[in-house]
Amino acid sequence: MENNQKEEELLQEETVEEAEVSAEPAAEEPVKENFDDSNASAFDKFFGISKNKTTLKIEIIAGIVTFLAMCYILVVNPTNILFAYGGNIPSSTVTWGSVFMATAFGAVIGTLLMALLAKMPLAQAPGMGLNFTVGTTMLGAVGGIFFTFGQAMLLVLISGLIFLILSLVPGKKDPETGRLVALREMIFDGMPVCIRRAIPVGIGLFIAFIGLKNASVIVDNPGTFVSLVTLNTKEAWKLGGPACKATVCLFGFIVIVILSQLKIKGSVIIGIIAATILAIPLKVADIEVLKG
Repeated sequence: MENNQKEEELLQEETVEEAEVSAEPAAEEPVKENFDDSNASAFDKFFGISKNKTTLKIEIIAGIVTFLAMCYILVVNPTNILFAYGGNIPSSTVTWGSVFMATAFGAVIGTLLMALLAKMPLAQAPGMGLNFTVGTTMLGAVGGIFFTFGQAMLLVLISGLIFLILSLVPGKKDPETGRLVALREMIFDGMPVCIRRAIPVGIGLFIAFIGLKNASVIVDNPGTFVSLVTLNTKEAWKLGGPACKATVCLFGFIVIVILSQLKIKGSVIIGIIAATILAIPLKVADIEVLKG
């Protein structure tokens, strides 16, 4: 009898638990938010500004910050490409200024294509690494195979066409999404993860190295190839000297880091402006250039 009573009590408890579970409201399916762009302008609709929960003001500020962050390529690209010639190619119309303009036009065309065709807020410009390879190895500045400037540019064009073809040729269908995956993407996905992660890191370190070198934070050293700038000599602290350049660089960097940590918008622009203001009295920034 006692066993039967216990079994009945257990059955009653299970029944109550099942009733409580069934009484709980079913989880509601997420409702897809339909964005109403009927009141948006044609410009807004084309780029999906409001749809992506942003504003024209934010995009303009972001564009200015992006330009200031990448405009170094306008100077670095011609300098690297013409490194073997010291700036200009003898008996040629190719000059530092012409490569500068070509770099600018290339960046404008690439960015416009990204904006108008892909509708992505991504800026395009000649990449670091290849230009240094052209200026040093291909043009024989530090040994290697020597090509003429025209031959080097032709090889760059061919490499770009190969990259374009790999981007357009479909490889296979993605089993999950059903979309066609380009052959370029398949090759990239086939690389080890460590290499894929190392590529942007390596490019970033290379750019940082050039920036630190131009700012005189690091200098040539015959024993260790590079070393930190010397700050304990009067020569280094002369106006426009290496210590002044390093001070401007580190000051701007610290300002950007602090403002970024404080979540202040436009921290990069503010840091660049602050560094420029400091650079003028230290003779690091030559304002005479602006006068033409």
